[in-house]
Amino acid sequence: MIEGSEAREHLAMVDRIVERTSSRLNVGAEYFVVWGIASATMSLSWQLISDHRVPFNAIWIAWGAALLAVAFSIWRGRSAREERLTFLDREFLTVLKVAMGVTFFVFAIELFGANLFGSIGLGAIWSFAASIVLFYIALHGNRRARGGGILILLSLVVANIRPDYAGYALSAGMLVGYAGFGVVEMLAASRAVD
Repeated sequence: MIEGSEAREHLAMVDRIVERTSSRLNVGAEYFVVWGIASATMSLSWQLISDHRVPFNAIWIAWGAALLAVAFSIWRGRSAREERLTFLDREFLTVLKVAMGVTFFVFAIELFGANLFGSIGLGAIWSFAASIVLFYIALHGNRRARGGGILILLSLVVANIRPDYAGYALSAGMLVGYAGFGVVEMLAASRAVD
């Protein structure tokens, strides 16, 4: 049986550990920057193509951005295994894999003949998945993630209200809400090191 003073010491130790737990990402902010830019590029490309402002073969810019983001994620995922990850880092990477894995599945079935969402709809699905990742991080006390998630949800609202500008709205949401969150997290990490 544990005595009262010993129990208080254990609780005090747990309190000190919890106080030191950071709500900032130490690993992974760069994923937000890369995928935010890639997603913004894809939505913007589809919008410009559907507005007949650029030729259809400009879609290769979007595919190039997506392939670069995938290559970066594979490379960065391998190098992250060697780094010391915080609880939030591990949780972020887990929820990112799940959310983006499901989104990739939807994207793949759409490419191979399903016509559920269309090109702009796929951008909305990416935005929806990105907001889930940000709000999950926000649940761990990260206010910057909450702000980014809110910006992405607002871009979905604008895209719904103004479907003729949906690609522009989704692109802005991913660029400001998702990539912007990554940049802010990287700046916060560099200030914490100084």
